[in-house]
Amino acid sequence: MFTHQDDDLIWMLPFWNISEKFIGAAMPTTPRFEEIIHNQQIYMDNHGYNIDYESNWINPWGKVSNIEYQSFYWGGGNPAYSYLENDHVITAWDNSDLEIVRRETNKIKAKIEQYIANPDVSRIITHNNWGEYGHNHHKAVNKAVRELAVKYRKDVWMLGCDNGDFVDINVPSGLTYTLGNFDGSLFNAVRDIYIYPNSWWTWNRTYTPSGDHKFIKIVDAGNDLSSILTGENVTVPGPPQYETGSYIFDGVDDYIKVRVYPNPFHERFIVRIDSQKDNLFNLSITDFSGRLVLNGLKLQGNTENIIDITLLPGIYFLTINSHEFKKLLRIVVY
Repeated sequence: MFTHQDDDLIWMLPFWNISEKFIGAAMPTTPRFEEIIHNQQIYMDNHGYNIDYESNWINPWGKVSNIEYQSFYWGGGNPAYSYLENDHVITAWDNSDLEIVRRETNKIKAKIEQYIANPDVSRIITHNNWGEYGHNHHKAVNKAVRELAVKYRKDVWMLGCDNGDFVDINVPSGLTYTLGNFDGSLFNAVRDIYIYPNSWWTWNRTYTPSGDHKFIKIVDAGNDLSSILTGENVTVPGPPQYETGSYIFDGVDDYIKVRVYPNPFHERFIVRIDSQKDNLFNLSITDFSGRLVLNGLKLQGNTENIIDITLLPGIYFLTINSHEFKKLLRIVVY
């Protein structure tokens, strides 16, 4: 899971040959990127690389025009294209503004949660905690992936190099790492595809990462080990991560949006699921101890589903799922 399209090549190349999905976690694609990925696939096919990138390339943010992308993301947030902020990550922010950091991280989580939640997914390669060279978009993707990996008990691996210079860090005791090998020839060939004929390359044009570099397992089966590496606070498995702000509910997401109201409630609440894809969902409710109190209730998408139920006062967890989607919500009965 990468931020900008070329980030996947720069920071995660050693795992291309074993990756099953290549997911743009924070940016929309464009016609130019589609051309680049197609030509990249042709090059790899013609040179014996057993990497099926193009058919496994996923863009949860959809597609914008070349001029929209260039003007908004490369043009310093050109105000003529500020409408993109409504349903895309903004161009930049101050990391001391925690409200904005959380809002933008939640936007990302809303887009990628369905992929991390997939039971077939066991591990994710993404940006490192410091955003390689400090890029806020990179750091937000890292945080989003880590929080969702905690929720769904997955592994997360990241490049163990600091400051974007491919200098491996000393990995503290308590963390696992492996070595990933950067194929310099493939790197240079794909970089040229980005650069010519009209450059969509955003990083160093002369440096070529090569050889073995450390990749750290920063989340191990849902346990975020970032505190060992950076000392930062992390989300942990269990009820605290269901609190608003710990992970995304109802972010800016064109895939699905779930609302439950009123919450808290007494004997009756409403579930509305706005979906552009699925129209039939299953609802179950468990109490704080994990005991199932309601199961198999069918919900319709794009309408208000009125639920009448008598429960003892307390905290419950509502699970809504379809054949390829699952979302968990915290509800309170008074």
